[in-house]
Amino acid sequence: MKQILLFIIIVCCHSSFAQQREYKNPVADVKGYRFELDLNDNNDTIACRAVIRLIATRESNSLLIDLASVKSNGQGMRVTAVKENNQPLAYTHANNLLRISLPLKAEKEKTIVIDYKGIPPDGLIISKNKYGQRTFFSDNWPNRGHNWLACIDHPSDKAAVDFVVTAPAHYQVVSNGLLTEETNLPNGRKLTHWRETRELPVKAMAVGVAAFAVKYEGTVSNAPAGKAVAQNGEPAADLPKKSAATGSPEPASTGASLPVSLYSWVYPKDREKGFYDYGMARDILPYFIQRIGSFPYEKLANVQSKTIFGGMENAGAIFYDEAGITGNRSMEKLMAHEIAHQWFGNSVTEADWSQVWLSEGLAVYLSLLYLEDKYGTDTLKKELMKNRQQVIGYSKKKKRPIIDTVTTDYLELLNPNTYQKAGWVLHMLKRQLGESVFWKGIREYYSAFAGKNAVTSDFRKIMESVSGKDLSLFFSQWLERPGYPSLQVDWKYDEQQKQALVTVIQKQVPEGSSEGLFQFPLVIRFENEEGEVYKSALVKERQTVFAAPMETPPLKIDIDPNIGLLYE
Repeated sequence: MKQILLFIIIVCCHSSFAQQREYKNPVADVKGYRFELDLNDNNDTIACRAVIRLIATRESNSLLIDLASVKSNGQGMRVTAVKENNQPLAYTHANNLLRISLPLKAEKEKTIVIDYKGIPPDGLIISKNKYGQRTFFSDNWPNRGHNWLACIDHPSDKAAVDFVVTAPAHYQVVSNGLLTEETNLPNGRKLTHWRETRELPVKAMAVGVAAFAVKYEGTVSNAPAGKAVAQNGEPAADLPKKSAATGSPEPASTGASLPVSLYSWVYPKDREKGFYDYGMARDILPYFIQRIGSFPYEKLANVQSKTIFGGMENAGAIFYDEAGITGNRSMEKLMAHEIAHQWFGNSVTEADWSQVWLSEGLAVYLSLLYLEDKYGTDTLKKELMKNRQQVIGYSKKKKRPIIDTVTTDYLELLNPNTYQKAGWVLHMLKRQLGESVFWKGIREYYSAFAGKNAVTSDFRKIMESVSGKDLSLFFSQWLERPGYPSLQVDWKYDEQQKQALVTVIQKQVPEGSSEGLFQFPLVIRFENEEGEVYKSALVKERQTVFAAPMETPPLKIDIDPNIGLLYE
């Protein structure tokens, strides 16, 4: 969850790095990166050799790589060599783009090597932690990775990654994937090599270099519901009947048969509190595995860090703000959010930034469903009501749809539309489809797009397939249009007919107009001397009138008593 509190500061600091180049119809698909990083304690200059393996998608004479060029303040990367097969290639480097002269033919593989050094203007945070100790932490979201990595800095391009870090020996290094080597070198240096073989977007690639206390939390069964196996010698708990999965076959690439190794990485002075707080992952991880599908990666490390966000969902190595550790497990919702991102955002990745709700909305809502499962429905309702107020407040200031194709400074997408409103859309979808159908759709969506990119229509088509319903209006009105229904509800009791007559007006639409109308089911609860009466009506006009039969007049009415509609 990217902290909205930092929104203004982040945009002011980093908007100059927002990239405007076109990523559609690329000339190449990167299949693997190897970043050989050299870090030191004398200054903030890093040296890097980037080995990029790619497959050409069409014929071209040049290749564009995103890499921060040197700014007037001296920050940025200075390229010293670009080679293929140890032969130099011509290149130009300006405006954060490295243009390499490279003949490309469709479906042919190429490997290029780029050597560069410099001070990262962003993306790799080199600073001191709250205890005054020097640290290095990547922070690539949304497209800040190019400030220190030579890459294609867009979510549509996913690749395997190796980080080979040479640094002073007093540091420990955490990253994506599995640790393949740790070797002490002369002169007080150490080499650490991490490898992730599953393809990731650059935003989810990560390196953390600091003094750490590391705890191995054990393994977690990676079997979805219906396939549960023993976990550390203990039988896996049965799912509640309300959430039992019927299951879709998992693609082999998700590593369905392998248990997930779980780790906590914290500053040594926060060892006790940090291990206790991050230990919550042992409860959170099985919830999602059983309901969505196998965890996409071989390990999960929860890491205390200097991220500018509350949490950053790096694949298999989640970074949390260093101040989040309290020793009272106050991070549970945040941890559930970031862990949910491992499926949605990292494995299934939005194809473009306008589609980021597919990551953030799912992470928001799935984290709330986890809390509901653990603490009860009242907790879910409380969170939804709070989120509804945030959506209303934001919409009064800025009217933009969830699918925002206009915004180009992607840090501005850190807003209640992308998070709270998108989560609300998923809640309303679940209410319409029913819980079992909704979860079936989530599983099938993940199974179909694990390791790939997706757009909204992909998600909609799968939900339509599992439900047998046409959801085009639902998706277009809630995702492609700004706003929400603003309702005026009046009622009167008809003694002769023994019924309450209810009038619902959508006030967001001027009288005589139909533009901006929403269509939705509205539930009203009537309380009278005989008890409670519930009435559901389909609202689709500016003014809708319906009757609710009852023998005595209502004493009280409640609109949307079960918290199922986003409205004001």
